[in-house]
Amino acid sequence: MTPGRGWRHWAGWLAWLLPLGLVGGMVAWTDDLAGAALRYAAAPLIDTFLRHPTEPRDSHPTAETSPSVAGPLVTVDVTPHLDSGCGTDGGWAFPIPAARLDDYVPGDRPNRNGATWDRDPYAFGGAAPNALRLSLRVEARGGRTIVLKDFTVHIVKRAKPMAGTVLDPATADQGCGGGGESATPRWYGMKDLDASPPRWTRTSPGTFPHKVPTTAPVTLEIDVSTRHCECTWTGRLDWSDGAVSGTTTITDRGRPFRTTPADGLPSYRWDGEAWRK
Repeated sequence: MTPGRGWRHWAGWLAWLLPLGLVGGMVAWTDDLAGAALRYAAAPLIDTFLRHPTEPRDSHPTAETSPSVAGPLVTVDVTPHLDSGCGTDGGWAFPIPAARLDDYVPGDRPNRNGATWDRDPYAFGGAAPNALRLSLRVEARGGRTIVLKDFTVHIVKRAKPMAGTVLDPATADQGCGGGGESATPRWYGMKDLDASPPRWTRTSPGTFPHKVPTTAPVTLEIDVSTRHCECTWTGRLDWSDGAVSGTTTITDRGRPFRTTPADGLPSYRWDGEAWRK
């Protein structure tokens, strides 16, 4: 074998074998990749079957599968205490100077969206002076006894005490809040807005929890007061029947309540014809 023929001969063999090797390697590599992908995709299914072959799907209860009755378990009628004016003892505080008293006539003007200032004080920037008494008539439904766990106050906004005037329209019923006649009050409490979070300063008798039987509603009367801020707030009544728990938000027809210190503010009462100090 001459040197020239020798290297050409082996070069020819290499030229013929090399592509076959590459092709074979690529085929083997492709098979390995496909096998790995198939094993990766099937692993969770195989593992689930081997570990939990008899466990039914969705075996744990969810909120949607919890026991329920038709309609709410608790109904709460909210009525600001109607004593003098609309909801408070002594009318409502408004951010207006005494010089503008002639612009305010009970049942007449000013008027906004069909309601006068004395029927919808919050729409005109009004606030309960010093304290607002809420009467909450709570009724259990669905044949279940309800336990009231707590009443808490959520502060929406704190601001400096209002500068303005207290106006008392001196009418018997301004139609604020909702609900009908209250049952005989069975519980009373005072809530201090100046504490953070707001806290009870008095309860009678005792404290929460309280039972609401299926046979009769229960009325809670709660004074929510402040001496240091114009507070915008809502209430939250937590309850449970042992299986289902919930929270009822207490508002003025969907709007938060507002209370401000009123000591030192000029106060006027409507006598039927004019404002009197």
